[in-house]
Amino acid sequence: DETLISERRTWHALRLAADALRRAGVSFRESLAPELMKNAGVFLRVVSDGQYAGLSFDDGLYLSVPSEEGGQTFPVAYMSAGTQDLAFLCLRMALVSRMFEHDTPPMLFDDAFTGLDDRHLVRVLSLLSSVSEENGTQMFVLTCHKREHRISTGISGAFTFIEL
Repeated sequence: DETLISERRTWHALRLAADALRRAGVSFRESLAPELMKNAGVFLRVVSDGQYAGLSFDDGLYLSVPSEEGGQTFPVAYMSAGTQDLAFLCLRMALVSRMFEHDTPPMLFDDAFTGLDDRHLVRVLSLLSSVSEENGTQMFVLTCHKREHRISTGISGAFTFIEL
């Protein structure tokens, strides 16, 4: 009897937690997600040179890229490593700008660009440079590659590169 009572309490607690998570997910999708996806989509359009029109969350809160025709979305998880890096970088940038509207903390990128080709890396570093100049955010890039530093020399902006 004691085991049954204990298991029922556990089951009830798990059910309450699952309901709370479901409500939080619905609230997120209805309130924060549209603004977040709009901002992340703007970043993605910039860094992909218009190749991708935006970002969205599907019903399972997985990140997706809408098709150009609309309606259908493609999960980011099934795209190239470089495209995934771009999408998640844009989402992080949108989150940071939402969380820190006025006092953006320094941003640290630890070998975050290894999956990008040179063309996309130029666009990402240009975006980071403009964000840095716009709000004074310090950008730190940790890398074991010389490519990031070489490409950044042609981009105005304050980057601190730490080669490992």
